[in-house]
Amino acid sequence: MQTLWGLMSSMFGHKWTSAFGDEVDPDRVWQACLSDVSPDQIRHGMNKLAKSGRDWPPAAPEFRAICLDLDGSDDTDWEQRRIEAANRENQARLRLERKRTPEEFAKGSAILKSLLSGVRANGQKA
Repeated sequence: MQTLWGLMSSMFGHKWTSAFGDEVDPDRVWQACLSDVSPDQIRHGMNKLAKSGRDWPPAAPEFRAICLDLDGSDDTDWEQRRIEAANRENQARLRLERKRTPEEFAKGSAILKSLLSGVRANGQKA
């Protein structure tokens, strides 16, 4: 806990000490909240905090959620996937809306005519 306190103090400076004090976890709230969180998960949480750009330190339950990926921060991944899906939709729509060249139009018309003549031929035989 002492290492975590020191890292948080280094990361957030006076904001950490004004919120949680200089003494390491005097009420044992952080100890209780992080009792089932592994050192690797705490490192993961610290990395996420460092990359988050937060101005203020999280409370103990919030930090626990960050460590365990329960904080919804995967929304950035979700948001990225949503943007990528929207881009794919837009690209598909643009391909459909693209003006066809006269050659492409003639080729498509020829294919359609051959399909229709096949349907008519089959329809007359039946």
